[in-house]
Amino acid sequence: MYQSHCLLLIILLTIYTVNILQGCMKSSMFYRTPIRTRSHVFVPGEYQPKQLESNLEASGPLDTRDFHNQFPNKRLVRVDSPYIIFDSEEARWMTKVSNSCYLLFFFLHCN
Repeated sequence: MYQSHCLLLIILLTIYTVNILQGCMKSSMFYRTPIRTRSHVFVPGEYQPKQLESNLEASGPLDTRDFHNQFPNKRLVRVDSPYIIFDSEEARWMTKVSNSCYLLFFFLHCN
């Protein structure tokens, strides 16, 4: 009885989220823009800051009041800019995985 309900629930959710789940199966090449794919070779550690650290617009607090706005946890990052610079295209791709992948993982272990 429990297995039949679980199977029915899996089928209904699969039908409902079939278009969303396709996003989980796409490779990182899908999310790369055509211009960046053709014109850039991605290497580990390619990220460089936009401004030198000696510049006034460099990253890091310029005033002690800036420390009060920071999160207490070092793993959290606050981004004030609308643009997020990723270390690589693979890091960008990992942010685009749908939440429905977690549902798929749950239901695969339901049996």
